[in-house]
Order: sequence, then structure tokens, then C-alpha cells
Amino acid sequence: MSRGRRLVCLGFLLACLASAPGCVSENVKDVAHDVLTLRSGTISALKDMRGQGPFHTYSVPPAEMLEVAAAACRKAVGVGNRPPLVSVSERALEVTAKELEPDAPKDPGYSEDWRSAVVIIIHPDARNPSVSRVEWNACRRSPLLGYRVDWLSRLPGWIDEALREAAEAGRIPVIQLPRPAGPSTQ
Repeated sequence: MSRGRRLVCLGFLLACLASAPGCVSENVKDVAHDVLTLRSGTISALKDMRGQGPFHTYSVPPAEMLEVAAAACRKAVGVGNRPPLVSVSERALEVTAKELEPDAPKDPGYSEDWRSAVVIIIHPDARNPSVSRVEWNACRRSPLLGYRVDWLSRLPGWIDEALREAAEAGRIPVIQLPRPAGPSTQ
């Protein structure tokens, strides 16, 4: 089916939904909204990518690296100048950050009102407990909705900045930041 025909069908579906609001369940409305805006991607899908890399190695213990990763995510500024919603799981050693919709509630919890997201996973190095292997995976919620946070390109710089700030504050040992040729896939 061509793109034009899909748009006509979607427009017809939207008109039907709008004309019979009492006859349509909330799930059907959500599905129609997702289809019309081409929404895809979930936080669970990002978490399922655990272990696939790319990996970045930092000379920081995992617990401290978790704090650094959360601080790096808080440096983002989303649509409407809103800060991202950042949650930290010490048990899973991961940080999740969501760029929220401008009209989303301040604490949306598990809401789907986000435009872009990243999951950062800290892997302890079994050979050296003072080293962390860090991977991050990001996605956009819809190609039709604008976004401001480009997690994949901006996150390395934000992590370096957060590492410097933590070292200056004495929360982590002073480290020399390497400029690797690129991330590893191991």
C-alpha cells in the first residue's frame, strides 16, 4: 500500500474515532494514536539490547559510574526546555532517561508521553573492580514528532563532563579521560 493510501486510511480511521467517542475503548484510541503518529520503540526494547554494545570503558567503579551516568543524562534539555525524567536502578546497574512531551505530567511514571529515550547499562569488569564497561542504547518515539535530545551523539560529551565534575568534587578519583578511536563491540 502506498504512503498516500495509508494516510487516507488513517484519516478515515481518525474521523471514525472522533465521530463515535463513546463507542471506542481507550485501548483502541491509543492504538489509533500510535498508528497515526508512527509511534514505535519502548523502554523494554532498549533494555532488551543489554550486552549488545557498543561498549565504552571508564576507569571508574560501577557504583560511581552509575551516579556519573545519571548526572550526564540530567544535562539534557528536552522539548519545551524540560529536563529529562531520569531513573536509576542500582540493582540492575542501569540509568533510564526520557525526553518528555511538553504537555506530559511532571512525574509521568510509566507513561508513554516521551519523545526520545536512552538506557545506559553499567557492566562491572570481572578482572578489575575499578573499571566499568558502559553501553547505551537510544531511540526516538516517532519520526513525525520533533525532539531535541540526540542521546547517541551528545551522551559521550556529557559523560566526560560529569566525570570531570565528580572528580573535582572528590566523589571519584581523578582520572585521565581517554579519547578512544571508537567504541568497542566486545
